[in-house]
Amino acid sequence: MVVADTAMLSKYAHLCEVPVRPARWLTESVRDHRLKSPDLYRFCTPSAETCLRAPPSSSKRRYNYSEFRVEVNYDLKSQSAKRRKVVDYSLSSGSTASDQSDSIVKNLFPVLKISRPPSTVRHSEAVETVSSPSARPRRWACEIRPTMSDTDFPMNAKICELLGVVQEAYALKKDHFRTLGYQRAIAKIRSLPHEVLTIDDVRSLGGETSIGSRIERKITEIITTGRLLQAETVLNNSENVAVKTLCDVWGIGPVKAMGLVAEGITSIEQLRAAVRKNDSLLDLNQKIGLKHYEDLLHRIPREQVAELEYYVRRIVKRVDSSIDIKVAGSYLRGKKSCGDVDILVYGSSQKLKKAFPEITKRMKKDGVLTDDLVHGAGKYFGIFKFPGRRHGRIDLFAVPHEQYPYALLTYTGSAVFNSHQGLQKVCRTNYSRTRVEPPIRVRDEKEIFLLLDIPYVPPSARSIS
Repeated sequence: MVVADTAMLSKYAHLCEVPVRPARWLTESVRDHRLKSPDLYRFCTPSAETCLRAPPSSSKRRYNYSEFRVEVNYDLKSQSAKRRKVVDYSLSSGSTASDQSDSIVKNLFPVLKISRPPSTVRHSEAVETVSSPSARPRRWACEIRPTMSDTDFPMNAKICELLGVVQEAYALKKDHFRTLGYQRAIAKIRSLPHEVLTIDDVRSLGGETSIGSRIERKITEIITTGRLLQAETVLNNSENVAVKTLCDVWGIGPVKAMGLVAEGITSIEQLRAAVRKNDSLLDLNQKIGLKHYEDLLHRIPREQVAELEYYVRRIVKRVDSSIDIKVAGSYLRGKKSCGDVDILVYGSSQKLKKAFPEITKRMKKDGVLTDDLVHGAGKYFGIFKFPGRRHGRIDLFAVPHEQYPYALLTYTGSAVFNSHQGLQKVCRTNYSRTRVEPPIRVRDEKEIFLLLDIPYVPPSARSIS
C-alpha cells in the first residue's frame, strides 16, 4: 500500500496485508523508470518527526545529511549506533516486502522495467560483498574493480589508451563533465573480465555506470578500425602538445599554459629562458615547480615513501606523543610508486593547532622540506628531499579525530573512485578545516559506506585509473 502522509499510517497499518510505503517511493520509481528498493522507503512510528530513509540511489540527486544526524545517534562512550524503531508490518505468508511491492508496481505500470537494486548492506556483510563480486550488481563508479592488465586483453588496453588521450585533452580545456565521463568509461573497460570485441561487450556491465552513446561510438571506431580520429587529431596538434608539456610544471594550469603558448613559449627550455629575461612571467610557486621540473616528473618509489613515513612519525611523536600520522593516496592503495605523498596528521583539535606548525618547522630545520608551496592553517604543500634522492612533492593535513575517517576516504582516492557523488558530498560536508558544526560521527570508513548503502571497498581496490 502506498500512502501520501503519516496521518493515514495509523489507520491502515494494522489492517493491510502488504507493507505500507510513502508515495515518494512510487513517484521516484516511475520518474526514474526503475523500481526503487522498498526497503529504502519506510515509515517510522506515527509520532516520529521524520521517516527513516536511506540516501536515494541516483547520484544526480542531493542527499539530506541532516537525516543522518536525526536517525543515527552515536553514543560516544559505547561507540554503538542506535537507530530509530521502524514499524514491522506483517507480510503475507511466503512472500517478502520486495516481492509484493514488485507485484503492485507491475500491475499499475506494466511498461515499467523492473530492475531491482540490491537491498541495504549491513555492516557485517560489507567485507563478504567485496570478496564476492557476484553477490551484488555493480551500480556505482566507485564499485568498479581494476581487474585488467594490458597483457590480458590488448584491445581493452588500446581502447583505454586512445580514450585517455581524448580525456586529457578535455581536462586541459577544463571540461570537467566530459573528463569525468571518459574517466568512468576507461574505468569500466578496465574492470571487464573479458576482451572487448563488440560494443555489447562494454554494455555487459549495465547498471548506473553507463558510458553514453558518444563514447560508445568512439569505442566502436577503435574496435573496427584500430584507430581513433579524435585522438590522432589531439596528438598531431602541436599546440595541444605544448600546453600539456607546460602543464607538467607544478603550479601551471591550462589557462596559464595556453597564455604562454600564445606568447611563443612551447617547451621547458624556452620557458626557462623567458623567465630569465622576465622574472614576473611566473609566480613564486610556478618558479619552484620549474626549478624542480625534472625531479617532479619522476614518481616517488614506495620504499622512499615508507622512509618518509617513518621520519615524519618520529618528528610528530617528539612534538606530541598523542598525535599520529597516516600516509594516504596511492601509497595506501598499495601502488609501487606515488606522484606525491599525502600525509594526514590527526589528533585533538587543540593539540593540532600548537603541534602542526612545530612539525613543519622541525622538518625544515632538518633540511627535509626544501621549498614551501602552500602553508596555511591546517595544511602544508611543499617539496621534500632526502640526501642523495630526487625532490618530491609532499602534502600535510592537520585532521581532528572526529573528521579523520572522512579525510582518509577523501585523500586515499582514486579520483574516479571519489567521483561518486554521494562519497564526495558526505566527505565535503563532514571534512573541512573551517567546519563549525560537528560532523556525523563515525568510527571508520566502513560506517561512511554503510550510511550511503555502498559495500565497503578496501583501499587496495580503489585504484581506478
